[in-house]
Amino acid sequence: MIVTVEIGYGTTTVVANTDNGPFIRTFPSIPVPVKQSSTIGEGVLDKRAVVEVPVNMGLYEVGEDVSKVQSARSSRVLNTESYITSDRYMALLKGALKMLPTSKVEALVLGLPVSVMHRKDELIALATKKHDLGGGRDVVVLRTLVFEQPLGALLSYIREGGNERYREIQNLTILTIDVGYLTVDYLVTKGLKPNRNRSDDCDLGVSRVLESTATALKNEMVKIERFKKIKEVNIELIDDAIITSKLRIFGHEMDFPINKREGTPQFDLNPAINAVTNSAISKIVDKVGDGQDLDLIIVAGGSASIYMGAIKNAFPAHQIILLKDSITAVAKGLQTAGEQFSKAAISRKEW
Repeated sequence: MIVTVEIGYGTTTVVANTDNGPFIRTFPSIPVPVKQSSTIGEGVLDKRAVVEVPVNMGLYEVGEDVSKVQSARSSRVLNTESYITSDRYMALLKGALKMLPTSKVEALVLGLPVSVMHRKDELIALATKKHDLGGGRDVVVLRTLVFEQPLGALLSYIREGGNERYREIQNLTILTIDVGYLTVDYLVTKGLKPNRNRSDDCDLGVSRVLESTATALKNEMVKIERFKKIKEVNIELIDDAIITSKLRIFGHEMDFPINKREGTPQFDLNPAINAVTNSAISKIVDKVGDGQDLDLIIVAGGSASIYMGAIKNAFPAHQIILLKDSITAVAKGLQTAGEQFSKAAISRKEW
C-alpha cells in the first residue's frame, strides 16, 4: 500500500488506495496529550472521531474531534525547523497511519515546506521503520518519499487534467503557491523541474491573518459596553468565520469580514486581513519577480481564497487557478507522485 500523510500546520490529510477503494480523511494538526487511555485498546476511531497513539513516554489523541477537548492554539505544531522531530509531529503521523487498516506500508509519501527540504534525509530516517501504534497494533514503513508541499498542489492540478494536461505543462513556467497555517510556500517549476533559486516560503500564513484579524475585532468590540471585558478574541472562531463568512461569538451571529448588523459590533476586518496577505505576496514577488516569464499561477491551501485578492493584484495579467478541494489538493497530488515514483522504481526493478 502507498500512503500519503500530509502534515500541515493547520490540518493533516491521509490518502491511500485501499482494498475498499480510495481512503481520505482530514483532521486538525492538533495532537492532544492525554493522561490515560480511553480508546487505545479499541484500535479504531471512537465516537469522538479520535485515535490514541503512544509517542516516547506520552500518549496523544489525534483526529477530527480533538479541538473539542483542548485549545487548538496551544496544541498546534508551530515551529518550522523543529516540527519534524517533535513528539507532536510523530503523534500526527502515527495517528494518520492508525486510521488505515494495514500493518505494512510499501511507500509512505510525506511533504515538507520548501525551506525545510534540506532535512529530507532526516525525515526519511525518522519515518522508515516499525511504528508502535498502541493497542497491540504496529505498522512497518518500508520506504519513505519526501517532496516539497507545493509540488503536491501542482501535481493535483495535472491530475485533474490527465495526460493531456501533463503534456501541456512540460514547457510551461509555473508558480505554485501553497497557503498554509504557518507559512505560505511557493515553488517555481519548468514543467515539473523545480527552480529552487526562485522558491521558498514566508511565515505569513493563515495564523498571522487570524492574529491580525482577532486584534482588530477586539478593538471594535470593546467599544461596546457589554464587550468591554474581552481580553482577546478566540482565533479559532475567526478561522471558522473565514470558511463560513459568519462569525459567532458570545451567542451572536455577525457577518464576516464586514458586519453592519444592528445590535452587534460594526466592523470591516478587510484591512487587517489585507495587511498580512499583501505582505506575504510581496515577499513572493521579491523572490520571483514581476512574473513576465510565468505562464501559469496555481494556488492551493484550505484558506487560500483570502489570499487571492493580493495574488491577483500582484499578478494582474496572469491566469490564476485556485484548485478545487484546496484543503486536500496537496495530499492528493503527493499521492500521485508516490504512485508514479513507485511504478517507475518497480519497472526499473529497484524495488
